[in-house]
Amino acid sequence: MTNYIFEQVGDQLDRKVLSEHVDLAIGTLKLIVRKSVDTSNIKQDLSDLLEQSIAEIEEELKTSKYCTDSFTRFFTRFYEKYPTTTTRGDHRSLKNQLRSKLSFILNCTRDAKNGDTSNYGYKV
Repeated sequence: MTNYIFEQVGDQLDRKVLSEHVDLAIGTLKLIVRKSVDTSNIKQDLSDLLEQSIAEIEEELKTSKYCTDSFTRFFTRFYEKYPTTTTRGDHRSLKNQLRSKLSFILNCTRDAKNGDTSNYGYKV
């Protein structure tokens, strides 16, 4: 058993969906990450970043209705660790797909950790 947060939160279906999205995000990242960047620990790095960001989001929501600063920090930290190439149009499109997947992973992991993923389509 691993220690990845996305494999520990929620019920079995939450963990399955999160793991699939993590695998898709990693696959997309590997297409556009700079080749000099080591991606061998991406799952652990993502898990650590998720735990840190979820804690920041929860703290920020105590004082504010929105948590945009925490989301911005999440993406900034991720792209600092895994810089991507975006010079080609198709790479920009892939980066948008990656950002969308990462956003889903962050939101869904947070909701699964809090015990409420009933608003996600896969629960229907």
